[in-house]
Amino acid sequence: MQLLAWQERFSVGVKEFDQHHKILFEMINSLIIAKNENSEFRVVKNSLDQLAAYTIYHFTAEEAMMEYFGLDSLDEHRAEHTKLLNQVKAYQAKITTADDVSIDENA
Repeated sequence: MQLLAWQERFSVGVKEFDQHHKILFEMINSLIIAKNENSEFRVVKNSLDQLAAYTIYHFTAEEAMMEYFGLDSLDEHRAEHTKLLNQVKAYQAKITTADDVSIDENA
């Protein structure tokens, strides 16, 4: 898999959340590198677990801010967050053993 590159077009214009997004990019890239280098199962699983935890932290913070400011797009954003978090959880469930390590979209 190819590494993700942050681009300014991804900016949401809120410094705190842009920083969160950049951290998520780094965490995803760490996971991709671990997989591409055929790292030990525990390394891949640890990277994925950290990504899942940070994703929950970020989504909670972002949704709280959106709710506080009464943004109309909150429901749609929550739905997108749920979709992405379900993807991460599906990957976590999928790699229960070293033989099952796969982060490929079509695997």
